[in-house]
Amino acid sequence: MMEAKEMIKAFCERLGIQFEANAEGIYAFEVDSFEFAIHDLSEQHRIALVGDLGMVPSENPAGLFRLMLEAQHCFRETEGATFSIDGERDCLSLCRMIPCAELDNETFFNEVEHFVNQLEAWTRILRDYEGKKESVEISSDALDLHHMMV
Repeated sequence: MMEAKEMIKAFCERLGIQFEANAEGIYAFEVDSFEFAIHDLSEQHRIALVGDLGMVPSENPAGLFRLMLEAQHCFRETEGATFSIDGERDCLSLCRMIPCAELDNETFFNEVEHFVNQLEAWTRILRDYEGKKESVEISSDALDLHHMMV
């Protein structure tokens, strides 16, 4: 089993960026203009991918939360990622926990790529949702989402 730090370092090398964590031991990245962080959770034998989606909408947040929870049900439209709210910043986040067992560099790179695709798609969905009250059209190349009433 490869250690999380080894895979994160290989990821940095592949992107040609510096392998450096912040004071909390979190590695911050920007890929295709989407910022996300990789958390080394070696003590749990996991890696966490976390990215901000945007602010909680001022109008009809309950409708958006329902849409997100329906999409997250059995990871139907999140590919294993989960949604959360950073209460201090009132910001919605997408998080994907990846067990390190039987994970190699290529698999890890693919997981990061899928996560960034999800982050991009859900960022667009939230941006399109702002101000909508009854329905939102959800479509993306990264997601096989359909029109949902909220």
